[in-house]
Amino acid sequence: MKFKKGLAAALISVMALSGCGSTESTAEINLDEMSADELITLANDTMAGIDSMSASIGMEMSADIDEEAFDMAMIADMDIIYEEPIRLKMDMNVLTDGESAGGYSIYAVQDGDTMNMYINLGDDTWYSQQSTVENMAQYNAQTTAEQYLNNISSFAEDGTETINGVDTKIISGVFTGDSIKEVIANSGMESFTGSLEDMTEEEFDEIINAVGDIPIRLWISGEGYVMKYELDMTEMAQALMVSIIAQSAGLSEEDVPMTVSEMIISMTCDNYNAVEEFEIPEAALAE
Repeated sequence: MKFKKGLAAALISVMALSGCGSTESTAEINLDEMSADELITLANDTMAGIDSMSASIGMEMSADIDEEAFDMAMIADMDIIYEEPIRLKMDMNVLTDGESAGGYSIYAVQDGDTMNMYINLGDDTWYSQQSTVENMAQYNAQTTAEQYLNNISSFAEDGTETINGVDTKIISGVFTGDSIKEVIANSGMESFTGSLEDMTEEEFDEIINAVGDIPIRLWISGEGYVMKYELDMTEMAQALMVSIIAQSAGLSEEDVPMTVSEMIISMTCDNYNAVEEFEIPEAALAE
């Protein structure tokens, strides 16, 4: 179905938006005695100093296309070492209506300002390509955490939860106005808009300005590790998906029969400063 093909391509691009988990305790900290302001300040300092992490990235989207229910999910497991040269490995799988729609593996290693990437699309054949360190910023936990912590507004404490054995306090808030553009632009979404040949920067700005606030929740440990974050991207996904499908199917946006009822993006982190060294497979390097 033409709509679903366009949607699958769009979804993989949207997932670029997505950048915790056990970590060793270095101090006894009472979360109950820490305010939201104190936790955010502490998290900024803590996240700036990490040198590696693992993460599980998840996305769940529910939509109606031509009055037909459509569910899609993405699961990605990632290890990344930030000490130069930056090294990354990630396995991703996309599910459509509960069935696998394909997956792939990525290895990447820094070479100066370039990231050499090795991609296996699941057929044991490796492909290589180059990107820039800047374009890989969405996988940088320090950058992602700084953006979210510094741009969240109307934040407040929202309960507590244990994430992978670590006690956390939940901080909820929203991104508003210009902060929405900053978070999206610095999280990899600019590469997403670059894939839309017919969408101008002005049109993209109109979409951002038209959506409401983007809700976010952060799970922060007493040591300042962001153990999890969750973004409610429903309104943004509706606007972006309709635009993408309209272009890929050659339709006007008014004629795209699609409604996104939910889109949640989350990242749960683990192994802060404890990721074991890994090697790029020889078969990938041989390409």
